[in-house]
Amino acid sequence: PLKSSPENSRLWLEQADLAARAGDRKLALESLPRVQETKLDAQDRSRLRGIYADLGEYHSALAMLQGPLKSSPENSRLWLEQADLAAGSGDRKLALESLARVQTAKLDARERSKMRGIYANLGEYPAPLAMLQSLLKSSPDDAKLRLEQADLAARAGDRKLALESLARVRTAKLDAREVSRMRAIQASLAERQAPPAMPPSPPPPKNSPDESRSWLEQAELAARAGDRKSALESLARVQAFGRKEDRLRTAMIYQDLKMFGPELDLLRQLAKEQPSNARLFADMGVCHYLSGSTPEAIVQLKSSIKLDPDYLPAYITLGYLYTESRLHKEALDVYSAALARPPAPGQETLRKRLAEAQSLLLKR
Repeated sequence: PLKSSPENSRLWLEQADLAARAGDRKLALESLPRVQETKLDAQDRSRLRGIYADLGEYHSALAMLQGPLKSSPENSRLWLEQADLAAGSGDRKLALESLARVQTAKLDARERSKMRGIYANLGEYPAPLAMLQSLLKSSPDDAKLRLEQADLAARAGDRKLALESLARVRTAKLDAREVSRMRAIQASLAERQAPPAMPPSPPPPKNSPDESRSWLEQAELAARAGDRKSALESLARVQAFGRKEDRLRTAMIYQDLKMFGPELDLLRQLAKEQPSNARLFADMGVCHYLSGSTPEAIVQLKSSIKLDPDYLPAYITLGYLYTESRLHKEALDVYSAALARPPAPGQETLRKRLAEAQSLLLKR
């Protein structure tokens, strides 16, 4: 189609989007200049800005956003988008000014969550903690909100609040990734509390596996703390070692940084080398969903289940995506298929979550 219609901006936009998701930065950046913004509708313009942002080209995305902001200064979603882009570009002042414009705006739950995340990434913890406190008054048993409160409190150095929040988290309401997040918060709090029992170990020899792992751990901590620059600098050091063993953890750090193109590229490399690894296909499904491609996410999750019918996290995510898409029959089929599998040791929590999700859906 591009050969026969080289002037079609939407085709160039699609190629840029696909290239970015595939991790082909060069092709994406070559395609984007061919897109004529004036020939796009508002939705495609938003998609165009999103591609620039995914590639780390925040200044280009910010420049494109100024026109819509001038013509629709009352649009709170545009101000939220500017805050997110500004935070990504390191322009703290602009990010905070933009957030101030949406402080009292009518946003949905996902946008409010995004707003709290931007504040946290800027190190401005009081604002999102106050927003969470308000939400928890009406939903005191919401495990995900409690976990978010614990995470923010830990980052802010409020150990007491972090521990109180963790104590109120019902782990049965969390997915595997959230349970890992909870454990990371608990570990960070334990590390801060425990006094050093021994003198620090000598640094590992340069270019050793231990040095690579040390940079990887530093990248993980920086990503959790919202320090994007430090995380990327540490990842660059990790990648210089070229250790294949570090790729999966690196992919998960890219996900924390919302850099879905590089994450997907690593997951695809791993899946090509380990075509029977169900977890990799499930992780690709999550990555596609987070980057806005639910249909492709569903394809990958189905592949994961086909590879390993006993890998329950894939069923949980697939059922959730079908429910979000209002495909309730398909979601119920997924939950039924998962619960029909023979129980295995260590799956009690996952099976309970599947049963709860099925029960909630049947009541709708």
